[in-house]
Parts: sequence; C-alpha cells; structure tokens
Amino acid sequence: MSLLKIENLSTGYEKKSVINEICLEIPKGAFVGIMGPNGAGKSTLFKAISKILPPWSGKILYKDSDISGLSVKEFAKQISTIPQFFEVPFSFTVEEFILMGRYPHRGRLEPLKSYDFKIAEEVIALFDITPYRKRRVSSLSGGELQRVVLAQGLAQEPELLLLDEPTSHLDIGHQIRIMDLIRSLNKQKGLTVIAILHDLNLASYYCDTLVLLKEGKIFTSGPTENVLTYQNIEHVYDTTVVVEKDPVSQRPHVFLVPSQALDASVKREP
Repeated sequence: MSLLKIENLSTGYEKKSVINEICLEIPKGAFVGIMGPNGAGKSTLFKAISKILPPWSGKILYKDSDISGLSVKEFAKQISTIPQFFEVPFSFTVEEFILMGRYPHRGRLEPLKSYDFKIAEEVIALFDITPYRKRRVSSLSGGELQRVVLAQGLAQEPELLLLDEPTSHLDIGHQIRIMDLIRSLNKQKGLTVIAILHDLNLASYYCDTLVLLKEGKIFTSGPTENVLTYQNIEHVYDTTVVVEKDPVSQRPHVFLVPSQALDASVKREP
C-alpha cells in the first residue's frame, strides 16, 4: 500500500492552473525529491499535499483516505510540513517553539507531559540547538531558524515529512549535517520524506527517487540515476550540463557548463 497517492491532481491560484493531472505514488519509507525549474509547480504541489491549496480535480490519499477529510489535528499527527519561508508571529523562546510541535498529540487544555519534554530534548540535541534554546526565535539567523523549524516538525513525530527547500538558508556544512540527519531518520526509523530541492546534486546524493516537473506536469520520475541524465536536465532546464558518476558516492553529479566555457570551446576548435 502506498503511504501517499496522488490521483490526477490539478490545482492552481484563482483562475490560473499551475499543476495538471499529476499522478504519483509514494511508498512508506521512501525519500523522494521533487525538482524542476522555477514555475514548474513544485511549491504548488507542496501546498496541495499540505492542504493549503484544495484540489480543483483529482485527489490526494494518505493511507487510502482522502486528506480533505482529515482534521487539522489528525493531519498534523501524521504529516509534518516544513515550508521554505516561515514567520513566527510571537516572541517564543526556541524551546517553547519546539514544544508547540507536541500540540497535535494533546487533548484540549491538556498540559505538556514528561514524554513531550523528552521528545523536545531529543530533537534539540539532534539539531545541535542547545546553545540557543533559551533565545527568542525572533533573534535567530535564517540558518538557525531553519534548523529550529525542522526540529519542531520532527517533534510532531510524523510518519511523513514534507520539506520545501530544507537547506535554502544553510551554509554547506549545515546543509550536509541536516541532510545526513534526515537521511538517517529515513533509513533507521522509516520516516518517509518528500523534499522539494533546487540543488540537483543534493537531490542525487540523498534521494532514492526523483520527480522532475516541467510546466506543471511530471516530465519523468524514477530512480535517481534514471532521472538525472544530461538529456533530461537539458530538456527541462534549457541549459547545458555534464553528468558524471561521483567517485565517492557513485551517484550522478551534475556539472554546470557556463556559456562562456561553450564559447571558448568553439573558438578552440580548428
């Protein structure tokens, strides 16, 4: 049984259609990367799965149940959504903000229990947040906030983690640490992950399956090595690349080819 199944999904904004007839099945325990150029429909698909945008046609099933029938609380117990841009409306401390991830598991007016604090301590340690756990969230840098929001998402103890550009505000060191951590949770605890990624090489190194979007439709999907070919990338992104096998990971590595290099190559030809 698929954990998440998208059937002929079409949606968009006002009268403008953005994604059209998307069909996709995500098995439990998968690590799936959603890729495509700007305007391809990645964020719109993310918002549809997150219940922010309603389907115009088609449906999204979670464990064979239409997500439109899930309450906000039931949805949050099982699916955690981490948007690319996040604003904290009140001046919570980091620790308070992470504990908010436990709210879906509490009854109305029910106080936090020892297990809730235990989960919060675990994610604070996982994301190396201890040094600034007492600071106000409003005082954090973009990279620090990114880690705190991820930590809150995992404090929900979801089965499915939806990520929209999870490394967009992080330096390369923290990019690797965060992606290593997510991959570890995926492999060791069976956490299913769907991540929108612009960085093709990060997608290659960490994802088992890739979905490549173009103009609101799935251009191709499948195992990483089948999707990340120079033919697919050049067709979808309209740019010249070279794809070689990484000598360490043995995964496809995408090299960008600037137009200046192409011009120089032509000039060198006899």
